[in-house]
This record gives sequence, structure tokens and C-alpha cells, in this order.
Amino acid sequence: MNLAQYKAELREIRDKAGKLLDRLEADEGKLDATPIFMSISEYAKHAQVSEKTVSGWLKQGLPHRRIGKVVRVKVADADNWNVEDATRRSAEMDAHGAKR
Repeated sequence: MNLAQYKAELREIRDKAGKLLDRLEADEGKLDATPIFMSISEYAKHAQVSEKTVSGWLKQGLPHRRIGKVVRVKVADADNWNVEDATRRSAEMDAHGAKR
């Protein structure tokens, strides 16, 4: 490959990169900004509960990953778990109330 071919290939790469950047900027507002994993305090804010509540949920099976002493909550799985758990608790409360 000679110098002219390298320059032509470089121009092509620059053009493609520019188009990708334009697409990224156009899609920036459409992207979901929710991270995949959150710390306990971040997830507590996300779920609008206390850190103590999240710690209790962890003991009850809230989906998470532990790396050494660091705990990260997997947001999508935890959100689904919260919905399922709240539904189950509500049903239990209704059943308990119906027995009275």
C-alpha cells in the first residue's frame, strides 16, 4: 500500500467515525441513563427507601453481587424483585386480614 492509499483509508475512517459520533449525539437523549449496578446507598435513593431497608432486602434475597466486601445491587433484577415481593406481601396481608 502506498502513501496515497493510506491517506484515502484514513479519510474513510475519519468519515465513519464522524458519522458514528453524529449518531451517538442524536441518540444521547434517548439512552437509558440507569446504571446496571448501584451501591446500597444509590439503590436506596433509586427505590426511595432507607439504606437500612435495602440491607434488610439483601438478607431477604434482593439480587446483588458481592466482590469482597463491596456489594452492588443489580438494578433491573432488584426492581423486578421489589415488584414481585411487594405483590406477595400485599397478597399475604390481604389473606391475613381476611382471616380476622
